[in-house]
Amino acid sequence: MSGNPVGLVGKLATMNVAHRFDQTRESQAIFGEVVWTLTDSVRSTLALRYTQDSIEVSNAPAIVSDANGMPQLSTLPLVVHADASAFLPVIEDDYSDVSGRVILDYTFGAGNMTYMSYSKGYRSGAINGTAYFSEDQLTFVEPENLDAYELWWKSRLLDEVLQINGALFYYDYTDQQTQEIVGITPFLRNAGES
Repeated sequence: MSGNPVGLVGKLATMNVAHRFDQTRESQAIFGEVVWTLTDSVRSTLALRYTQDSIEVSNAPAIVSDANGMPQLSTLPLVVHADASAFLPVIEDDYSDVSGRVILDYTFGAGNMTYMSYSKGYRSGAINGTAYFSEDQLTFVEPENLDAYELWWKSRLLDEVLQINGALFYYDYTDQQTQEIVGITPFLRNAGES
């Protein structure tokens, strides 16, 4: 057998792949909240928010360098030699969502209260920026949405000597954004329902 496989593996182990990109994000939103006092002890809150987001990714190369930091090969886009002027095409995406919350709170006695709420949360889509060897690795993930249900109470008992607070909550995520390790490379993914 010719060659030196151990030396080759050692040489590959000292290589470094550097990936970078420019990201431009714009976000606009309008928000409003209304509180109604229904009785002396009951209030209701309604809040709505409309959000519009855009993401643009440009100037995205990946360059393999040797142990001395000398560029050897461009993998994004694939060029047989290292070309610092070679970039992937610009990619972009837009997202929008309506989110908000509804709260009903009830005050009873001195220092005692409870509330129930439903909130819909939104996290914009994002770029999966870990791309080293394929254009297909540079992708966007979908927005993350959260339906949150809460029941909370605060009570003061025994002439305000004892205070008991508590909360129950349930969170339901759709397209939750999570990190996934594929081989040795971390990727941002949508987990779906969670």
